[in-house]
Amino acid sequence: MLTGAFLHAINFEEFLPGVFANYPGPVIDFIEEEKLLVKKQVQHFEELCKRNGIEYRVHEESMNWDIEDLAKETRFADMMIMSEELFCNEFSQGEPNSFMQQTIHRSECPVVCVPEKFKPFNKVVFAYDGKKDSMYALKQFCHLFPQFSKKETNIVYAKEGEDDVIPDMGYLEEYAGRHFENLNFEKLPFNGKKHFGEWAKEKDDILLVSGSYGRSGLSTSFNKSFVEDIIREHHIPVFIAHN
Repeated sequence: MLTGAFLHAINFEEFLPGVFANYPGPVIDFIEEEKLLVKKQVQHFEELCKRNGIEYRVHEESMNWDIEDLAKETRFADMMIMSEELFCNEFSQGEPNSFMQQTIHRSECPVVCVPEKFKPFNKVVFAYDGKKDSMYALKQFCHLFPQFSKKETNIVYAKEGEDDVIPDMGYLEEYAGRHFENLNFEKLPFNGKKHFGEWAKEKDDILLVSGSYGRSGLSTSFNKSFVEDIIREHHIPVFIAHN
């Protein structure tokens, strides 16, 4: 079943108190126009689901942006799909914007960030760093998408130094080998946080799986994830899961 969660506009009065107090007309017009737009989008969503035989539900969230609304949606979902380019893009030209970052960080299920246009993927790439979040993402992907087990699958570990080995290789091989038929391991000799995004830009037929965005919001703001660079490029879908 597919649930369409429709967000209403941010209440600008909360950000700029008093600005609209003496000029309510434009605010009222904006709210009415926004309500009409949401209604049209709901109708479009329903038509597409019916046309493709998909069971669906429609959830209209509260009139103001509230991250708790989306957090609750993800609590009762197996996976959330969001647009890399269109999610709250009217409030920020850069992606991932702060609203997208909040949503991914607070999500209680895996998230797939999808470009508006991309090629069907032929390979699955797991960004592995030897830590629990990357293994959690790998396991969540296995549980949700067993139908992709025959696709070419690359588990990639990036770290400077030719002599560094992939952490816990024996355990990793035992687990992943039970889930994927065409499995490869690759050690990239560079700093993953700095250069993994550049490496991924050269691929246009992959789905990237990552355990990013598990840190606190404050930590994330000072320690940008390589996934942000990939989302910003809008050319491959990214599966994100954090424990």
